[in-house]
Amino acid sequence: MKLKPLTLTIALGTIILIPSILVGITMSDFPPDPDGEYSPWVDLNDDGIIDIFDVVWLASRYSTTGIPVNKTAFLYNVSDTFNLLLSMIDDMNTTIVNMGTTINHLNTTVNYLNNTCILLNNTVTYLNETVTYLSSTGLGSPDYDSGWLNLTRGENVLSHNLGTTELLVYLLGRNSSDTHQLNYGGTLYGTLWYGARFHELTSTNITITRMASDREWPEARVQIWKIPQP
Repeated sequence: MKLKPLTLTIALGTIILIPSILVGITMSDFPPDPDGEYSPWVDLNDDGIIDIFDVVWLASRYSTTGIPVNKTAFLYNVSDTFNLLLSMIDDMNTTIVNMGTTINHLNTTVNYLNNTCILLNNTVTYLNETVTYLSSTGLGSPDYDSGWLNLTRGENVLSHNLGTTELLVYLLGRNSSDTHQLNYGGTLYGTLWYGARFHELTSTNITITRMASDREWPEARVQIWKIPQP
């Protein structure tokens, strides 16, 4: 690259002029860069080299005026803005974590509500069954109700403590599909017994036996009414 005669003249004049300009300037007016080393403050065209082109750039603007910029303060402002942005990012991350926790709480609440709905549905089913039983017997509420019980194979002894054997017994089974009285009293298929039955009814106890090969009576419910005496 060739410099025009006028540009070269300005540059050379500036080189000669610079020592006289610097006479009245103290070292404190310059950024604290080591002497004799590269300083980005002096690299006016930001090409990584301090050379005649920087001098030409300075000379071409010699004697112009404007509003001075405090570069150090500007850098501090940039740093403060950067730190503020980092703080805002941290706040956003914290908010995201909190939102995740809130979502987990909501999911837990939804699961709880679903379980509650299942319990309510079971309760409604139980009440409907109770109403059906009451309507069918005309005897009112049972004097003894075992509720739904897990029924093991073999004998299951229940205590009703009604003080009499003049009783009406209602035995109902339940599996994963429905309530029923399948093979009520016990049914023999070949050499295998299925179903369930009640027996050994006393004034205090009743025995419910689930047959050894049964698959339909994992649960049972016993309701007992005292028979009104004439």
